[in-house]
Amino acid sequence: MRKQISILFVGIFLFLYGNSLAEGQFFDDVLEPEDIGIVVSVVLDTSPVIEELEKIKTKVHLSLKMDIAEKADVQERIRFFKTKGLENLTYYMNRGKKYIPLIKKIFEEKGIPDELIFLPLVESRFNVKAKSPAGAAGLWQFMPQTGRTYGLRINKWIDERYDVERSTEVAARYLKDLYAVFDDWMLAIASYNSGEGAVIRRIRNYGGTNFWDINEYLSKETRNYVPNFLASVAVIKELLKKEHFDYETVNFDILKVDKPVSLHLISDLTGISYKTLKEMNPHLKKGKTPPLPGVYNIYLPKGYKDTVKTALEKIPLIEYSALKEYTVEKGDTLSKIAKKFGTSPEYLSSLNGIKNGQLIRGTVIKVPVKIKAYPGYSLGVIDLSEDIIYT
Repeated sequence: MRKQISILFVGIFLFLYGNSLAEGQFFDDVLEPEDIGIVVSVVLDTSPVIEELEKIKTKVHLSLKMDIAEKADVQERIRFFKTKGLENLTYYMNRGKKYIPLIKKIFEEKGIPDELIFLPLVESRFNVKAKSPAGAAGLWQFMPQTGRTYGLRINKWIDERYDVERSTEVAARYLKDLYAVFDDWMLAIASYNSGEGAVIRRIRNYGGTNFWDINEYLSKETRNYVPNFLASVAVIKELLKKEHFDYETVNFDILKVDKPVSLHLISDLTGISYKTLKEMNPHLKKGKTPPLPGVYNIYLPKGYKDTVKTALEKIPLIEYSALKEYTVEKGDTLSKIAKKFGTSPEYLSSLNGIKNGQLIRGTVIKVPVKIKAYPGYSLGVIDLSEDIIYT
């Protein structure tokens, strides 16, 4: 029911937004860098499409390039971005410049065309903290289920949709998967917006071999999405060429850590303000890396990576009390579980609200454990449950 309501709400929102695009109002609202942008996004369709693909496979023989000079829709938008829309376009690009070299590096490694490094412009206006009414988040506007399907960690501790490197790696994989479906980047871009299922159904129902053949049958939002992207890329490339933009140099550091650490400690070690570190690491929801197994990214100002890494290597870890989830197995008793985790049956009963000492197989209870983390990580008992976020 929640999903149906969300889709209905997004549909109404996109209808209104689509009308403004049709009237030439492209990117007319300026967002402040610190704002969490409200960006329109369609729920990505990740449903199985193998049967549909087999039906239309012989129809999909598509070219990789297109001459946008022949497309009036694109030319109209190019004129807009060069005139009335230039100020906003420049603003969004200035916000995104710091991410472009990293995106370019990842896309080159994955064999993604250079033009697609600018896709966040139409997805999130290069706002790393953007979140849509439907729940899509980050530069690439992934829904939770799509991000998690591709390996992004999303729970009460972390949301890697806001991690530029991790989300870009997933975007590259997803775009490449879409290209594998259609053998055409234009249709891959359209599918990124509307879902591959929607594009496949249009090809099946109406025929055609490229985006422009099925354009009129797609949603109004997608009909505007692709021309807006093509036009903005054409103008952006001109602007960046004039200023001799450096596509190679990433102007921030990424430190990878495998032990829990707080941004407060890193602030103390470096003198970088906690506010700056928190702004650079919106994926760390509690201002610290999760107390869960894995390697996590911490973004730092350029030049601080080695300093922080060396400092952390010299600091001994501290043992903290924590609680983790345990699934009751056949034959388990409170006494048996208590002995296993070095505690008492009374404590387990009190902690989990268990009455009469009775346990049901398959029930999830919390048990005490110890974890190691850097100093200053927590003032109390750490709850290790992930509390996965679904919306």
